[in-house]
Amino acid sequence: MKYGKTIVVGCLLLAVGIVAFGQPLQLFGFGSSLGVTSGPEFGKNGAWGLSYDSFQNELAAHTRDYTFQIRFRLRNSSDSLLPLNIDYGTIDYADAWLLYPGHRPLHVAGGYLRSSIAGSNVIQRQYYTLPLSLLPRQEGQVVIALRQKTRGYYFDGVSIFSSGALAAVFAGNYERDHSFMLFQWLF
Repeated sequence: MKYGKTIVVGCLLLAVGIVAFGQPLQLFGFGSSLGVTSGPEFGKNGAWGLSYDSFQNELAAHTRDYTFQIRFRLRNSSDSLLPLNIDYGTIDYADAWLLYPGHRPLHVAGGYLRSSIAGSNVIQRQYYTLPLSLLPRQEGQVVIALRQKTRGYYFDGVSIFSSGALAAVFAGNYERDHSFMLFQWLF
């Protein structure tokens, strides 16, 4: 699996991160403990029904004009709390809600133009992931809203990482990046 996040600024492409390419929704590091029970579905300004290709085309054509939404249902099949690290690309403003019956909605706000999320760890801050948790045996709907106000952005689907998988990506990137810097210093 190839990892990388690309920021598009004019004609400059800069690889900096963790998104797996090609799929609208991917899970990493959960095994059978986390499953997608429906979706993803895509929308623009609250109107649902866009295909993934149409969603990407609308986002590219009207980057700063609309709020774009993604929703899907997840199920925690394990007997323990399941931390989720939601990666949404390089977007200025991202909000995620976890909705499930009998509980008030959980909301987390992030994005490249927002301050770090209170209580997030260094790895979550490095990759600007949105942290949510599913209770044991819980199923809930996740709704993500994306707003872009600047020209430079990247979106190629949503990736959800377990804490271990996110730490492994961080360690791999750290090793690769620092090895290259050492090589640059020497030569």
